[in-house]
Amino acid sequence: MKKYTFRKFINDIHLWLGIGSGIILFTVCLSGTIYVFSKEITEWIDKEKVTVAVPDNAKPLPVADLVALLEKEKKDSKVTNIQITDGGERSWLFTLTPKDILLKRSIEEREAKQKKR
Repeated sequence: MKKYTFRKFINDIHLWLGIGSGIILFTVCLSGTIYVFSKEITEWIDKEKVTVAVPDNAKPLPVADLVALLEKEKKDSKVTNIQITDGGERSWLFTLTPKDILLKRSIEEREAKQKKR
Protein backbone atom coordinates (compact mmCIF):
# COMPACT_ATOMS: atom_id res chain seq x y z
CA MET A 1 0.00 0.00 0.00
CA LYS A 2 1.33 3.39 -1.09
CA LYS A 3 1.60 6.29 1.30
CA TYR A 4 -0.43 9.45 0.80
CA THR A 5 2.42 11.92 0.31
CA PHE A 6 2.52 15.67 0.61
CA ARG A 7 3.02 15.92 -3.16
CA LYS A 8 -0.14 13.90 -3.80
CA PHE A 9 -2.03 16.14 -1.37
CA ILE A 10 -0.88 19.31 -3.21
CA ASN A 11 -1.83 17.73 -6.57
CA ASP A 12 -5.34 16.97 -5.27
CA ILE A 13 -5.79 20.52 -3.94
CA HIS A 14 -4.56 21.92 -7.26
CA LEU A 15 -7.01 19.70 -9.17
CA TRP A 16 -10.10 20.62 -7.14
CA LEU A 17 -9.30 24.32 -6.90
CA GLY A 18 -8.68 24.37 -10.66
CA ILE A 19 -12.01 22.67 -11.35
CA GLY A 20 -13.86 25.11 -9.06
CA SER A 21 -12.22 28.22 -10.48
CA GLY A 22 -12.74 26.90 -14.02
CA ILE A 23 -16.48 26.55 -13.40
CA ILE A 24 -16.63 30.10 -12.00
CA LEU A 25 -14.61 31.49 -14.91
CA PHE A 26 -16.81 29.67 -17.45
CA THR A 27 -19.98 31.02 -15.81
CA VAL A 28 -18.68 34.61 -15.77
CA CYS A 29 -17.59 34.41 -19.42
CA LEU A 30 -20.88 32.85 -20.54
CA SER A 31 -23.02 35.42 -18.74
CA GLY A 32 -20.88 38.27 -20.11
CA THR A 33 -21.23 36.92 -23.64
CA ILE A 34 -25.00 36.65 -23.27
CA TYR A 35 -25.15 40.21 -21.93
CA VAL A 36 -23.01 41.64 -24.74
CA PHE A 37 -24.97 39.88 -27.48
CA SER A 38 -28.41 40.22 -25.83
CA LYS A 39 -29.77 42.45 -28.63
CA GLU A 40 -28.69 40.01 -31.34
CA ILE A 41 -30.01 37.02 -29.36
CA THR A 42 -33.37 38.75 -28.84
CA GLU A 43 -33.63 39.64 -32.53
CA TRP A 44 -32.78 36.05 -33.48
CA ILE A 45 -35.38 34.59 -31.12
CA ASP A 46 -38.16 37.12 -31.89
CA LYS A 47 -37.71 37.56 -35.65
CA GLU A 48 -41.35 38.57 -36.15
CA LYS A 49 -40.79 41.65 -33.94
CA VAL A 50 -37.91 43.02 -35.99
CA THR A 51 -38.87 42.07 -39.54
CA VAL A 52 -41.75 43.35 -41.64
CA ALA A 53 -43.36 41.81 -44.72
CA VAL A 54 -43.56 44.71 -47.18
CA PRO A 55 -46.02 44.34 -50.08
CA ASP A 56 -44.69 45.12 -53.56
CA ASN A 57 -47.05 48.04 -54.13
CA ALA A 58 -46.40 49.69 -50.71
CA LYS A 59 -45.16 53.26 -50.53
CA PRO A 60 -43.10 54.31 -47.52
CA LEU A 61 -44.52 57.03 -45.30
CA PRO A 62 -42.37 60.06 -44.51
CA VAL A 63 -40.69 59.96 -41.12
CA ALA A 64 -42.45 63.15 -40.04
CA ASP A 65 -45.85 61.52 -40.69
CA LEU A 66 -44.88 58.44 -38.69
CA VAL A 67 -43.70 60.59 -35.79
CA ALA A 68 -46.95 62.59 -35.89
CA LEU A 69 -49.01 59.37 -35.88
CA LEU A 70 -47.08 57.97 -32.89
CA GLU A 71 -47.33 61.19 -30.89
CA LYS A 72 -51.05 61.40 -31.69
CA GLU A 73 -51.56 57.82 -30.50
CA LYS A 74 -49.45 58.31 -27.35
CA LYS A 75 -50.51 61.80 -26.29
CA ASP A 76 -48.41 61.86 -23.11
CA SER A 77 -45.15 60.92 -24.93
CA LYS A 78 -42.78 62.42 -27.46
CA VAL A 79 -40.56 60.64 -29.99
CA THR A 80 -36.97 61.24 -28.85
CA ASN A 81 -35.05 58.77 -31.02
CA ILE A 82 -35.49 56.89 -34.29
CA GLN A 83 -33.34 53.97 -35.46
CA ILE A 84 -33.65 53.47 -39.21
CA THR A 85 -32.13 50.21 -40.38
CA ASP A 86 -30.47 49.53 -43.73
CA GLY A 87 -32.50 46.46 -44.68
CA GLY A 88 -35.90 47.01 -46.25
CA GLU A 89 -37.43 44.10 -44.35
CA ARG A 90 -36.28 45.28 -40.92
CA SER A 91 -38.57 47.44 -38.81
CA TRP A 92 -37.68 50.90 -37.56
CA LEU A 93 -37.34 51.51 -33.84
CA PHE A 94 -38.97 54.59 -32.31
CA THR A 95 -38.15 55.61 -28.74
CA LEU A 96 -40.93 57.39 -26.87
CA THR A 97 -40.24 59.40 -23.72
CA PRO A 98 -43.03 60.62 -21.44
CA LYS A 99 -43.46 64.40 -21.57
CA ASP A 100 -43.21 64.79 -17.78
CA ILE A 101 -39.73 63.22 -17.84
CA LEU A 102 -38.68 65.56 -20.67
CA LEU A 103 -39.95 68.55 -18.67
CA LYS A 104 -38.03 67.37 -15.60
CA ARG A 105 -34.83 66.96 -17.67
CA SER A 106 -35.13 70.45 -19.19
CA ILE A 107 -35.61 71.99 -15.73
CA GLU A 108 -32.55 70.12 -14.42
CA GLU A 109 -30.48 71.25 -17.42
CA ARG A 110 -31.51 74.89 -16.91
CA GLU A 111 -30.59 74.69 -13.22
CA ALA A 112 -27.22 73.13 -14.08
CA LYS A 113 -26.48 75.95 -16.56
CA GLN A 114 -27.39 78.56 -13.98
CA LYS A 115 -25.07 76.97 -11.41
CA LYS A 116 -22.16 77.13 -13.88
CA ARG A 117 -22.54 80.89 -14.22
